[in-house]
Amino acid sequence: MASVNDYLKKLLYQYDCVVVSELGAFLTHYQPASFAETSGLYLPPRKRVAFNEALRLDDGILANYIMLHEPLTREGAQRHISQFVTLLRQQVDQTGRFELDGIGTFTRNDEGRLQFDPSLRHNFFGEAYGMSAISAQLVAKEAEQQLAIEAIPVTAVGP
Repeated sequence: MASVNDYLKKLLYQYDCVVVSELGAFLTHYQPASFAETSGLYLPPRKRVAFNEALRLDDGILANYIMLHEPLTREGAQRHISQFVTLLRQQVDQTGRFELDGIGTFTRNDEGRLQFDPSLRHNFFGEAYGMSAISAQLVAKEAEQQLAIEAIPVTAVGP
């Protein structure tokens, strides 16, 4: 049986919000293509992921997706999700962190609440698949002048 992490990753390409009952919601937000002056890179458009612990009302997207891909009933899918959440909380309590591969990392903050740090390397914007940053270099005016071509007038001779 595939892990909930794998299903979450696939669903974040399709939906802007995926709720994991008993845990919270993973939200994606679009960022248009941009230019980073400090690095001189043009960055492709992307969707970044965030987490909101307050959104816990199950929308059924994750459970339905698991039911489509596994021979489980709704109760079985919800039990699978519940076991995942229990494992996540236990691992955070024992080791201090839980890694969602390709999505981000859960830790505890100073107040003892779950804190999510997204993986910045992963882009959930499917239309930008395969795009990478492109470096740009400043072209000096002197170089432009050296490349200028002298125009030579041409006179046409009649037929």
